[in-house]
Amino acid sequence: MDRSFVEPRRRARRTALATLAAILSLSLEVPARADDAASVPRYSIAATLDTDAGVIRGRVAIAFGNTGRDTMRQAYLRLYPNRFLQDGDEVNDITRMHVYPENEFVAGGLSVDTVAASDGTQLASRIIRREGAPAETVLEVDLGAPLEAGATTTVVLDFTTSLPERFGPFGRTELGDSAVAGWYPYLVPRASDGSWLWTAGPARADVSASLTSSPEVTLVAGSDVFPAPHAPTVQVESRRVATFALIALPGASVTTEEIDGTTITFVAPRKLRERRLAPGPAAPELFRDAVKRAIGLRPATLPSPPTLTVAQVPLRWNLATPSDGIVVVSDRALRVHELLRPFHEAQVAQAVYAELLRSLMRACPEQQPRWISDGVAWALADRYQGAVSPEHPSVHDWIDWFDVFAIVDRFETAPKVPFVQALFRNARSDDDLRENVFDYSGDRPPARLVFARLDRSVGAAELARAVDAQIASPCAPFTTALRAATGATQDAADRDLDAALAPSPAEDVPVLVDPSLRPARERSRYQLVLDTADVEVSSTEFGLAALFVARERGDYTRDLAINPYLTERGYGVNAGPRVHFGPRSDANTYRHNLHAFYDHAWLDRGFRDDSQPEVRDGGQIGGFGLRYDYSNVYFFDNPTEKREARVFVDWYDPDLGGDYGFVRFGGRITATTPILTPRTIAAGEITVGFEEPTDGRGVPTQAQFSLGGRRALRGVSVNEKLARNIGLARAEIRQDVFPEVDFNLLDLLVYRRPQLQLFVDTGQVDDSAGRAVNPGRFAIAAGTGINVLYDFMGFFPGRAYIEVATRLDRDQTDFQVLLGTRQAF
Repeated sequence: MDRSFVEPRRRARRTALATLAAILSLSLEVPARADDAASVPRYSIAATLDTDAGVIRGRVAIAFGNTGRDTMRQAYLRLYPNRFLQDGDEVNDITRMHVYPENEFVAGGLSVDTVAASDGTQLASRIIRREGAPAETVLEVDLGAPLEAGATTTVVLDFTTSLPERFGPFGRTELGDSAVAGWYPYLVPRASDGSWLWTAGPARADVSASLTSSPEVTLVAGSDVFPAPHAPTVQVESRRVATFALIALPGASVTTEEIDGTTITFVAPRKLRERRLAPGPAAPELFRDAVKRAIGLRPATLPSPPTLTVAQVPLRWNLATPSDGIVVVSDRALRVHELLRPFHEAQVAQAVYAELLRSLMRACPEQQPRWISDGVAWALADRYQGAVSPEHPSVHDWIDWFDVFAIVDRFETAPKVPFVQALFRNARSDDDLRENVFDYSGDRPPARLVFARLDRSVGAAELARAVDAQIASPCAPFTTALRAATGATQDAADRDLDAALAPSPAEDVPVLVDPSLRPARERSRYQLVLDTADVEVSSTEFGLAALFVARERGDYTRDLAINPYLTERGYGVNAGPRVHFGPRSDANTYRHNLHAFYDHAWLDRGFRDDSQPEVRDGGQIGGFGLRYDYSNVYFFDNPTEKREARVFVDWYDPDLGGDYGFVRFGGRITATTPILTPRTIAAGEITVGFEEPTDGRGVPTQAQFSLGGRRALRGVSVNEKLARNIGLARAEIRQDVFPEVDFNLLDLLVYRRPQLQLFVDTGQVDDSAGRAVNPGRFAIAAGTGINVLYDFMGFFPGRAYIEVATRLDRDQTDFQVLLGTRQAF
């Protein structure tokens, strides 16, 4: 964490705490307004944000009414920050780097210190469990007196909220503190019949707040912006909003611009360790232009408010996050290659249109479901994209053009990249990390998916007319707009909506996008795809291989693989069927894999064993091989709890097209595990292999195991010694180095941070199997390396390494340099 602003904060904290004490000494009982006290709660807040500790201490008085028909004896409050007491499976090897600033979980939460009635009478309260709501997030409060239907009361709570160290709408990083929503206790919403909606997002309310923080930070409170320096305590009020933001950014930039009568205030965190080598305007300018363009191209029936606040915070997995009263977007919006910017720009436009729609709907007597404003906003964003970049291809166009590559085919079903919602209209979730207050405890489909389903069921033209009708009558139910646009009966419109709003069916490993909503285009039944390409380079060896796979489209359980390769030993190809089965690691990969193949290779006579320089083998080898692999790896670039195993058997014979006869067999196991935190990973590998000749020519040098090289002892030449048997053990420590940087090269590669590596390889090759697996005879090599984390085109994470190693078990001054991608093992 960068604490360069800590000292000014500490100087301001004493004043802040004194101010809070004075505020809390006042009565916070709020008289209910007769017109809407029962239906629209009112929150009166006095709080201090300690930006040094990431803690909010305060008191909230909640005036609310009984909107049900029955007498109310308990009230239920949501403690949203307790969602961050622990994380679940949503944080994995790919999402972790987009969640934790330093790859380590630091909890956040909310504790309620006291609960009282407006007259100061203490009220009993307790944490309870309710189906669908995360643990510790529902507080039951016994009311002092039964609350009859239509009557109002006030509950006062003292609370302390700790922000977790994480990117996203609720957390703290070196860029500042973000509490976009839910940082104080708020009422669990109720249905029209008075039942409590345990998994729903917050209902709209009136909020008034007295907030104290360091004057040295730029403060966003509700929809108001207070650039630094500002008064230690500020007063803010928002009407009929579902969320009330509290964002503090030291060194933030605040820019004000105007378009069509709307004054837009842009707030963005300071730049940290950024370097950009790329032509054209910078991302902040592109972002501001996109927001202004979205407002300028809005429908004439959609008014723009006099003022609009647009805040950028360190979101890393989602490009935008739901809010109310302000627009909240990632500070990495539009920081991608120009080919991908239209995707980002469309979601920025959606976030703007959603706020304009909510501003319009705040005047409605009844609160509209949030999916209506969000879904209509997505429809308007699609129109915006069509107007701004009509020739821009969709993600499905890209996939169709490059469908020959399996990585693109897999990208459609299991994308392992951030900002997926900006790419896929049919993404099944817009809250994969369960972190925004509207979705973290529910299974509702995102608004864009709802409207994509409606597009399919009622037609694009009809849905467009329904969108226009909804904008014209924002307080009417969406079924009214749908009926007017389609001419359907009420029952038919209700059925279409029910189907569109239905949760996605449960799956063992969910597909991240809805394949049924893919554009209807002709596609071949079978695929011949380039599955992977592997390049290994060192100072003593070279290897190039590719894996072509033919399979029936969408069937990842069986395929036919063709693997051509070229190395310093020779060149060849193996081909055969593969079967994948068992539990799935993701939508496309399985834990168990079986590969049978025929291998034919032409040997390079120039390859030799330096320990037997007079031996030169040539000719060909031909034979059959069998591989069984087990792998639980989800993200190959940096797995933290990897378990892999391989068993192999190969049979080569002159009758199978070669000049040599021999059998090869053995196995390999590899594993990784975190050491205290995922920032430090221990990795290990054990390999044994054996070869036996079956004819008089023996095993050719090119087919024997090597003591050195990328797959054996790094730091030893691949030619130094070769033999028929091998025993090998390798160990490695991988240490992530922080903080992150942002070094941009032509918007193609963005360097993020390094990972340091220390490794020791030990083993032996020998024609005697006993000596090869005898640890007392093992050679040893060690080295170090740097594994670089980068983004390709600004969003696709990858790794590349450079390693330097040398032999330790004898006097040797030579060393080996190795280059490549992914991890060594």
